[in-house]
Amino acid sequence: MKIPVGYMDRRREGDTVLRQTQLVLLHLLHVIDRICSENGIRYWLAWGSCLGAMRHDGFIPWDDDLDIGLSVKDFKRLIKLLPRELPEDARLQVPADCPKVAIPFPKVRDCSSFLFESRPDISTADPSGIYIDIFPFVEIPKVPKVVSDVFYTVCGSSYHRYHFFLNKGARSVRSALWCVPLAAACRVVNLAAKGVLWLLRKILPCPYVGDVFDHGCSFRYRKEWFLSTKMHKFEDGEFPVPVGAEDYLSVRYGDWHEIPPPEERPSHARIVDPFRAAM
Repeated sequence: MKIPVGYMDRRREGDTVLRQTQLVLLHLLHVIDRICSENGIRYWLAWGSCLGAMRHDGFIPWDDDLDIGLSVKDFKRLIKLLPRELPEDARLQVPADCPKVAIPFPKVRDCSSFLFESRPDISTADPSGIYIDIFPFVEIPKVPKVVSDVFYTVCGSSYHRYHFFLNKGARSVRSALWCVPLAAACRVVNLAAKGVLWLLRKILPCPYVGDVFDHGCSFRYRKEWFLSTKMHKFEDGEFPVPVGAEDYLSVRYGDWHEIPPPEERPSHARIVDPFRAAM
């Protein structure tokens, strides 16, 4: 797909690595936005990206990632479309691409940069490009919050432990003797918990959604907050946020209008080079 001039990569305009990273992400967002618009797919800025839009009209000044959310139906459509619709300077990465590394959700990665996260549960085995995370917002059945939290936490914990033991077992025959059975047990637990959640969604009303995908989540949101979107300024354009963005952010972050002090501004443990691709 040929990207119009207005969508061109602007990373060289950044005067810091952080700003260069943000501009790479902005380029990827323009690409995804165009694909979604042309194919009738509804998405929204999620997590800190939604917070950045609503509070800063762009990135949170110290933030170096970008997240989007979709309904499960639109998520599945987008994942099928991206491999053939993405331009040559971007690629889709899905969990199946890295079977021994716990990548719990798909990513659209830039092909001309390097990013390494010092997180043993996610991507130390896969140094690759700067990326946007894609979150499906799944329906959560009407059960006490503690019940849904337990099942999603079990899903997440077993998922990450499964990949941890797979990775560790691949190091030597001795490690494999005890890691492979443990990985298998974690896989069984993960499938069982997911099966229970599937059954609950079939027999109970689902007034909530959550941004969960094979990992735990402590938040659930009213479904009506995400039934439509509204446009909001984000950097050099306008992009969709949930129609209930204010309520969503209040549940997720509390008093999201207040800018936290420097010591409370989280950052990712990353090594980033916006101009050198991973070998």
